Amino acid sequence: MFERLIVDAAARYPRDPAMRLGLDLAPSFTTMANDVRRAAGWLKKAAIAPGARVVIHLKDAYLHWVLSFACEARGIVFIPEAPSATLDADRLAFLGACHVLSWTASPGIEGIGWSTIDRMWHLRLRTLRVVALPDRARAPDDPVCILLSSGTTGSAKKVLLTREAIDGRLGHVLAAYTGERGRGLLCLVPVQSFTGFMSVLTGWGQARAIGVRLAGESYAALLATGWFDVIVAAPIHLADVLTDLPEDAAPAAGLRLTTGGSPLGDALAAEVRRRLSPDLRMGYGTTEAGVVTRAPLISADHHVGYAGIVLPWVEVEIVDGAGTPQPTGTSGEVRIRAADMVDSYLDDPEATRRCFRDGWYHPGDVGRLDAERGLTIEGRVDELINVGGRKVLPALVEARVLALSGVAEAAAFAIHDAGDGPRLGIAVRGDASIDPTAVAGAIPEFPGAVVVRVEALPRNAMGKVERRVLADRWRRP
Repeated sequence: MFERLIVDAAARYPRDPAMRLGLDLAPSFTTMANDVRRAAGWLKKAAIAPGARVVIHLKDAYLHWVLSFACEARGIVFIPEAPSATLDADRLAFLGACHVLSWTASPGIEGIGWSTIDRMWHLRLRTLRVVALPDRARAPDDPVCILLSSGTTGSAKKVLLTREAIDGRLGHVLAAYTGERGRGLLCLVPVQSFTGFMSVLTGWGQARAIGVRLAGESYAALLATGWFDVIVAAPIHLADVLTDLPEDAAPAAGLRLTTGGSPLGDALAAEVRRRLSPDLRMGYGTTEAGVVTRAPLISADHHVGYAGIVLPWVEVEIVDGAGTPQPTGTSGEVRIRAADMVDSYLDDPEATRRCFRDGWYHPGDVGRLDAERGLTIEGRVDELINVGGRKVLPALVEARVLALSGVAEAAAFAIHDAGDGPRLGIAVRGDASIDPTAVAGAIPEFPGAVVVRVEALPRNAMGKVERRVLADRWRRP
């Protein structure tokens, strides 16, 4: 399925756009299919062998995907990396890469092949002859790509996705969608993430045009074109969209929003419904197990951490420290089982033993299930803060602080003092009316809590708060 997404769409809709790159460029499915064929031929001439690991490190989203499909056609394992990532010798050794396709010039790392993929490369590509894609046998366990887990609370881990895993996840999601083909999908989530990767593939599985916002372009201008009826965005991206829209903007007709990756606060959800679209959906998933839950967020009535209904093809259990399943409504550690999940991390047997046990994947989340298979994520096991013998999940503290007037964002973290146990730290962002005394008063069970004001919370590309950064910043000698 994966390898035929563009080719099949080109056969059915040859002149329709495969991508909309900002307001001006819209290469068709036929153009993209031909460029994939050319790029596959170029990879062969570049002597990049099947089975090799190749890093794709590009700003140009179109060329990113052209080369991704071309790598698959040649049997090359591709590794998407953010264009802002620094690819030094240590990083490439961790990835196990032998070649890099990058928008930057080669830094001259010994043993690493390097191809600079820029505008001139693209122009030269268009001069190459369109050749047939390699006619090679494919097996379910063929390695296709390596994605990295988020690594917000520890080092990033490599997840190898096989053909079976990608096609299984894609098939499940496509089967869940019914109705007409639709217009286009604007993906604001980085394609290096699992959410971005699968969202784009799902869009092409529906023969939609995939939208890309170019640097400096207006969200308002993109939405005004009417090209898109689906937007995939983390909460942090939705906040950026709202900043670009007029205060009196009216919701767009027929627009569906899908969000996840980090909690969506009630205030942001209300503004999204008022000025962007009332059709707001949420979900929870992992790179290792795929999409786990989905639910419409019809109102602000859902409680903090609600992640949606567990999907039919996924099993979720809540267990205690001994691995014993817990009753409905009881908090505990989340574990997941699905037919198309992976069963290990690449090159990391220790993390594999820790997270994959008895056929289940343990993402490290704390949560609970209700009677309707609704999943609430309360926090992470490794984010538990032990303050004076009292263990607390940051999300539960943050919910109380966010209810205070003037607070726009809040993040709880541990402040470590030499010789003493950790104290609770609360980083808050908001208007000048925030009263630190009131913030501390909202959590009276933690005397001595330190309240700090910040201009912005440190977040990764999916909008998840990086608590380690906060803890390091306010570490007391």
